[in-house]
Amino acid sequence: MRPPALALAAIVSCASLPAGAAPWDEVAHPNRRRCAQLLGDAGKLGDVHQWQAAASDARTAAALCLGDRSIQQRAGEILLAAHEYADGRLRLERARLLADESPGTHDEERSLAFLLGFAREITGDLDGAIEEHHRLEAMGGLPPPNQYLVHYNLGDELMAAGRLAEAIDEYRRAVAFAGAKPVVRLALAVALDRDEEVDQARLELSGVLAFDPELRSLSAEDYVFVPPEDIYYYRALALAERGSAAEARIYLRRFLAELPSGPYAAHARRRLAAAEEHVDPRELEVSSGAVDTRLVAAALGPVLAALDGCYPNSRLVQVRLQVGSGFLRAPPEYPQAACLDRALSRIDARALAPLRAGAVGLTLAGRRGAP
Repeated sequence: MRPPALALAAIVSCASLPAGAAPWDEVAHPNRRRCAQLLGDAGKLGDVHQWQAAASDARTAAALCLGDRSIQQRAGEILLAAHEYADGRLRLERARLLADESPGTHDEERSLAFLLGFAREITGDLDGAIEEHHRLEAMGGLPPPNQYLVHYNLGDELMAAGRLAEAIDEYRRAVAFAGAKPVVRLALAVALDRDEEVDQARLELSGVLAFDPELRSLSAEDYVFVPPEDIYYYRALALAERGSAAEARIYLRRFLAELPSGPYAAHARRRLAAAEEHVDPRELEVSSGAVDTRLVAAALGPVLAALDGCYPNSRLVQVRLQVGSGFLRAPPEYPQAACLDRALSRIDARALAPLRAGAVGLTLAGRRGAP
């Protein structure tokens, strides 16, 4: 996760274009004024979200000024902001070649490392992204208030590459700079969870939920996930900690359906298997009677996957179960009552003997038809 290319200019304002040009510069770069004007127009178009036109101007400028590092860098930045990631990377790679021959100012080099690292990562070149962001780290990173970003980006890239120990180190550095930003701590929690450091992961999750209990930070368009499917795992982990167990199961299944062979697929399958046998008492709603929710949750755990299977895939359903000494059953008017009762009949009646008459609400995560 990281802020999108749209925000890059605000992070490091160093891909600036020359305001004027000496006579010799006009000879060496005859189209520079035209290119600068095109990129100025592209920036204004981007400000009003006319990204197709902005991208067109940026491409024209880049084609006219192939040997100008500043033009290539600014064009690449605009193309990233327009979500033209492959084309943006092409311009930034050219800027890197030109910069290697003739380095610019410290700020220009810092900006290029940040932009190119992002472009490489979003186009699938994790090793190249790590190389570029390590370059930025060696230059001292980004200025305040964005010091955390290079460590945050490196954490994302290292985790996606399966290098968890290094990713955790980078995320911890990011947290130290970022303070209370929920997304940074959530990324660290995911890495710790995948590294089987469950208690530490839960500690970070509690901090995330204290600042962002509704997980609004994951709904913003300001973040890009690498791989994109990781957003489902982030949500599942936080939702499970919050007590929204059924919704967490839906996101775990979606993560595995869309990324079945990633480096963390086996871990996610273990997580899902455990989740499909665990009912969180916090998710049980007592609608009548003095029902012991812990006892009901323990009894329902072994049949939870079968209950989920009574409803279509990825559908959250609230069911009300009738409770009594020795039994749990669905109201007969439910269309799925027969399916639910088949699953409920597998519960050992002795485990339900202490229950008193009442009713309890249970949220299910439909899985019928799921892969």
